[in-house]
Amino acid sequence: MQKVAKINYKIALMQFGISQRELANTLGYSEQYISMILAGKRSCKRFDEWLLKNIPSLFKRGARLR
Repeated sequence: MQKVAKINYKIALMQFGISQRELANTLGYSEQYISMILAGKRSCKRFDEWLLKNIPSLFKRGARLR
């Protein structure tokens, strides 16, 4: 995941009012795991797919996965 994409992920989630806790519950992961994904320490295909489906405008602005 690129640094720009990580920052955009966090900003997009904040703009849509989605907390890490809500995202963790939606995806079935712990909040700590979601935090590691957002920090770029882990990657997760299900997270990437969820973002593409639910926040497509994030990817229209030039941010790319990995």
